[in-house]
Amino acid sequence: MMRAAHRSHEDNYTQNRSRFHNAFASRDEARPVRVMIPPKYWTAVRRVVFDDVLPNISSTLGQILYLLFYDAAWHTFSDEKAVNASIAQLSRWTNADWRSVNKCLSELTQKRFVHCVSSGTSRSRSDVPCWRVPLAQFDMTREIWTPVPRFLIREYPRFYPNAVLLVVLTWIQDRGHHEYSWPGVSFLAGCTNWSARKVYGALHIMGHQKKWESLGKAAHGCDAVPLPWPLEIIYSHRNGQTVRHFRVRALKYERTAIRKWPSVYLDPEFAQRFKAELSNEPTRDAKNGLETERGDG
Repeated sequence: MMRAAHRSHEDNYTQNRSRFHNAFASRDEARPVRVMIPPKYWTAVRRVVFDDVLPNISSTLGQILYLLFYDAAWHTFSDEKAVNASIAQLSRWTNADWRSVNKCLSELTQKRFVHCVSSGTSRSRSDVPCWRVPLAQFDMTREIWTPVPRFLIREYPRFYPNAVLLVVLTWIQDRGHHEYSWPGVSFLAGCTNWSARKVYGALHIMGHQKKWESLGKAAHGCDAVPLPWPLEIIYSHRNGQTVRHFRVRALKYERTAIRKWPSVYLDPEFAQRFKAELSNEPTRDAKNGLETERGDG
């Protein structure tokens, strides 16, 4: 049974690899970018996560859980990139039932996206399970990665699970270093392993300010302060067809005449909401003190 499941996963892996790796095949994808966001407020998510991991996770909760693991592991100073967390803690991180979390963990470990280093001791608060995320350990100067604000991983999916789509849209937007992107629904469905209907629904809720704000009021009451409206959809008409451009509102890209490649900043509204300092200096890699810029892939 295990061998059959493993073969099935390998088949899906191969199909998705051939399908999505051609989408951004040029070496232009590895162009440098200056990250003008303080290090503790963003995570470098590798391209392989979008190509090979997220499309091969069967549930939205599993995708959220993996990104939370990756985010926590990337921000640890351990060379092993290990995260200590109990099932109860993971349930609080995701705002999901512990039984659902446990099911997702089984899939993530079976597919080797996450390794269980230690199972911990039952009911112990000090000896909790230890998890390792292999893809969170990499050389930033040699790999292709996308700077993703941590609140898009930690806050938005916890409030609205389908907001995990924002992380994928950030990746696509970052590829062109513009403040917008125009992927088709079928492409987004393939990147997330979702149905087209689910993608349409998520875009509709996140892309319309009144819908987003009404969702927040319904969930937390009229007096609650909702998370900032995350996604702007701009409609244009070309050759008799309507084209949608998506803009993840949390990020701003700026170009100057002096510098060839752009700098990425947090939008002031989001920086204020999540208490992130606005930086005028590029962030530096904690290990080597260099400016955080992508390598050539």
